[in-house]
Amino acid sequence: LYPNLIKAEPAFKPTAPPKLCYYSEDGREETLQIHPSSVNFQAKKFSTRWLVYHERVQTTSVFVRDCSTVTPYQLLLFGGKIAVQHAQGTLSLDKWATFKAPPRVG
Repeated sequence: LYPNLIKAEPAFKPTAPPKLCYYSEDGREETLQIHPSSVNFQAKKFSTRWLVYHERVQTTSVFVRDCSTVTPYQLLLFGGKIAVQHAQGTLSLDKWATFKAPPRVG
């Protein structure tokens, strides 16, 4: 389902839903919501920060109906182009999804 990727930022209030963003086709970070018909609509917290979705629709707002959580390992294995920033100790996926990855000498 990559590149249909959502970043879930935790909400300020524990009872509020998380802030959801996606990387749009024109290279901007846009917000979206989970559709009320989705099983994840009532979720206040996800097990990971990343979700993938199948379909994005726009009615009164931008919605996704079917989404699932994914781990950073799944994204790195099956996602797009990986860039390594040794000095910062990070990996980035398509210049948007960034993960901490401290360098190690074995």
